[in-house]
Amino acid sequence: MHFGNSEGKGQDQTWLGYLAGGVEIVMVVLATLMVILVTYQVFQRYVLHYTPPWSEEMSVYLMIWFG
Repeated sequence: MHFGNSEGKGQDQTWLGYLAGGVEIVMVVLATLMVILVTYQVFQRYVLHYTPPWSEEMSVYLMIWFG
């Protein structure tokens, strides 16, 4: 997606393009953290028969921020 001038692809991105790129990076990091956390929680629950009390709360907060 190009947010700069429509004259050509060699143009510099505007601040909106940089903002969109930054938001995309944050969303990828949050999604990765959420997958790791839920995998850790499932492993703890079904293999070790222990669920850390903070893991479910943290995954809910990450889902809220991700949405």
